[in-house]
Amino acid sequence: MANPGFEIDANSDGRPDNWSRNASFTRTTAAVRSGSYAGRHLSTTNANYTLNQVINGLAAGQNYGFSGWVNVPATSDSFTFRLQVRWRNSSNGTIRTDTVATFTGATGGWAPAAATLTAPAGTTNAQILMAVSSLSATIYVDDFVFQAAQPAATSTPPPTATATITASPTPVPPTATATVTASPTPVPPTATATATPVPPTATSAPPAASSGALRFDGVNDEARGPQIAGLNGAQTIELWVRPAAGNQDVVVLAHGDDISGWSLELNGGRVTWWVAAAAGWRSAQNATVLAANTWYHVAVTYDGTSARVFVNGNPGTAATIGAITQGPSLRLGGLTGYGFFNGEIDTVRLSNVVRYTAAFTPPASGTLAADAGTRALYRLDEGTGQVTADASGNGYTLTLGTTAAADSADPAWIVSTAP
Repeated sequence: MANPGFEIDANSDGRPDNWSRNASFTRTTAAVRSGSYAGRHLSTTNANYTLNQVINGLAAGQNYGFSGWVNVPATSDSFTFRLQVRWRNSSNGTIRTDTVATFTGATGGWAPAAATLTAPAGTTNAQILMAVSSLSATIYVDDFVFQAAQPAATSTPPPTATATITASPTPVPPTATATVTASPTPVPPTATATATPVPPTATSAPPAASSGALRFDGVNDEARGPQIAGLNGAQTIELWVRPAAGNQDVVVLAHGDDISGWSLELNGGRVTWWVAAAAGWRSAQNATVLAANTWYHVAVTYDGTSARVFVNGNPGTAATIGAITQGPSLRLGGLTGYGFFNGEIDTVRLSNVVRYTAAFTPPASGTLAADAGTRALYRLDEGTGQVTADASGNGYTLTLGTTAAADSADPAWIVSTAP
């Protein structure tokens, strides 16, 4: 890796050499872990950008270690900062993106981030990424290292490291403790968690009830569907979610991959919509931290220019997104490499119209209707079987798990308690 300590600025423009450029990223002496300089992300405008450095000469199947240090001073800002490795092929096409660590609040000093990752098949080079979302604060970085590691015990990449710092008004991390923990899992972008296979989830019918829901285990449970036409323009995404644990860093619903579409995630327990826009990955977030064992109505609206995330009808700050791309397929409950949701989901509706423009009272979970603007509607009321129907009439059926037969990735049918 070139200039890993951000010491070099040969042209004296204030920006570390060998890294891509953004006006919000400079070299600084204000907070340094070692040497004379560190890198500094500084914005007061809810900035969204990604910096990278390309590393060539990599080999598929080789283990590589990436580590670095991050220092976020005290702040009440709602932001997301990710350290990632994007593996690429000989044509510089993205194969996979692994997230090494995610920061969403103050670290109380220099916090480490590290992971050992296995280069996927076809890898010839990689980009080291610093992905910034909605930043109105300061982030210092220093002492990055990327190098070949000793072979791991297995060929499966270890779990993604997620930085969790607990305290202050910010979501995941605040105050004194900075702990990097391994997350159960890779806007697309993270490393796949190694999980012991579990027996197929039971799909027997739940007790009689007016509505059902799906329970996802947070390990590998998901439901899969095809590409849904019309989700590259104005749209509304809404569903009911009940996390089984707080401060999750996972994908809840995705219509995308590493290079296109969108991903609705929990980042430090905050609902965040990551989307592949024409200018790169962008995001919108709601400051509410979802509590464990509580139902929430979550909605995202995008009008072709800006996006907003609503939690229980309360709007977050609008984020400028610009034109967006069409994703290749639908995933409910998680996305390999980006984390799997631990909790319950009920009634998912995807529309090609903006349904909410201001604070609103959420509709009851069983009352969302299909109309001319509905692209897909999943009531999740089947109670048994391997599929859940699209009540919009457009035929975008979801299949539980990774195959048409019962498997360990099947979420469980349950009786819904959503309001």
